[in-house]
Amino acid sequence: MSLTAYDVYVHHLYDVLGLERTSATARGNIQITLCRNAANFRRVENFGSRRSKDCWTGSVVADRWMRDADGLTDLEIERFFALPEFFAYSDRALQLPYPPIQTAHWDATVALIDATFEREGEALQQRMMFAGFSDPIHAEFFAASDRDLLVHDHDTGVQFFEWRPVTAKGDLSSFKALQLKSGDQGEHAPSTARSWIGSRIFPSAFRRHCAPTG
Repeated sequence: MSLTAYDVYVHHLYDVLGLERTSATARGNIQITLCRNAANFRRVENFGSRRSKDCWTGSVVADRWMRDADGLTDLEIERFFALPEFFAYSDRALQLPYPPIQTAHWDATVALIDATFEREGEALQQRMMFAGFSDPIHAEFFAASDRDLLVHDHDTGVQFFEWRPVTAKGDLSSFKALQLKSGDQGEHAPSTARSWIGSRIFPSAFRRHCAPTG
């Protein structure tokens, strides 16, 4: 099987997210968590009849994340989508004893993007974990070293998947939800976090049950 390059998919995903979040008829949720150079950034957006956007930052080894009041998360997400080279992790990456952000190439930006849209009674969802690179040399080295963990022929898996219909309301969150608590600021924590998959990828924010603060 051939390794799947996700350059076109990710750039198209950026366009789709922009169109849907500004649509007058769509409603949905976008959760993006990324790691670059041992720093984590997380953004949770809800749109439709009620709109909201919250951002947090924290290092990979931090016990607690801080609310991002400086717009760093938005800048990092824009930077990620502007990268030219992308590959995607398959479900096999979740079977490792260490999460991908601890083993990925140092030049990689790893991003977990979970998006769900509903319009006129039809819902679509995609949940993918990408590794983005600024140049083909580092991307090719990463692809060679982590080849067995990456998506081949768009065969993503069960936990990671490209756009697909959501056939039942319960399918929108197939993982046990974790209500993150942060003291007096508990209401600001993203209650829709997929706790299990988050714990396999971003352990400092999920596995330790440590919440963003601020």
